Order: sequence, then structure tokens, then C-alpha cells
Amino acid sequence: MRIPLWIFLVVLVWATTTTVFLLYRNPLPFPDHGHRAFAVPSEKASKVVVTILDELAGLPERFTFDAGSTHQTLLWDNTTVIIRHDRNPDNKGLPQNGLSVVVDDPKTSALVAASMLKRAGFTSIVHDNLMPEVGNKVVLVESDAFEGWVLVFRLHVLAMGEPPNKRMLAGDE
Repeated sequence: MRIPLWIFLVVLVWATTTTVFLLYRNPLPFPDHGHRAFAVPSEKASKVVVTILDELAGLPERFTFDAGSTHQTLLWDNTTVIIRHDRNPDNKGLPQNGLSVVVDDPKTSALVAASMLKRAGFTSIVHDNLMPEVGNKVVLVESDAFEGWVLVFRLHVLAMGEPPNKRMLAGDE
């Protein structure tokens, strides 16, 4: 039995593409399971941390963007973000590290989480509209149940839209 050439080629392209996505880098915006933001104090620190993760751990920069008072570098695992915050009063003293999760309704999810934290005896404050350019697409929960980080509820990356001021950190010399 002979397999038609076109079927062979389709299967070959599919297998190659799947292998590249699984073993190398997924260029697609899904799956989107949120991200983990790790703060650094300066642009110089961002560059050296991203270089270390690239050269020693095989985790290179995907792109960098600026949103409000934050400067974020997304790495190619689509989960790790190296983040730098401008030192200004808009930060409201919030912790600079965050655990971001994807939800359908960030504001409602944040309010439910805050309620759960309060029922368990913790303080919780919902911060919405921290970045007016994204509105309620990103909502933070601050609590004494978290040490040095905030819980961030956000929409899926496709609903967020293109990041503002998208660029490559390595090219910012």
C-alpha cells in the first residue's frame, strides 16, 4: 500500500512543527497559563539577568515592553517575566513580584479572591485600574497572606492585545 505524497508531506510538516513547539520555542500565544514576574532594580540588572538566563539556562528573551510604570521582558517559556518598576508614587508601595493567572473576568475573580482571603483571616486589597491603558484587563490583589508578591488576575494574552512599546531588551544599548 502506497501513501500519497501529499499525505506524507502534511504529516511530516505537522510532526516537525509539533516537535519545534514542544522542544524549542512556541511562537503561538497559547496555551496561556499566566506568568511569574521577578523584579530587578534597574535596566542594567534586567540585561544581565536576561543574558544569564539565555546563555546558562537556554531561556532567551522573547520581547520587552513598557506598560505604565513597568518595563517587562517576557522570556521564551511564555511564563517568566523579568520586571522593572519605575520608582514613583504610582506604585503605591505594592510588592514588585507577582503571580499572574488568566481568568475570564479579572475584576470579579479578584473580588472573590479578596473575599476568600478575608474569610480566612487575612487582609486583602483589590487594586484595579493601576494601568489606565489596560483598564480592568489586569487587577491585582494585595494581601498579608502573600509575602513580597501580589496575585494578578488578567485576561488571556489574545484579549490583552499587542503589548505597548514592544521591543528587544538586547537592542536597548
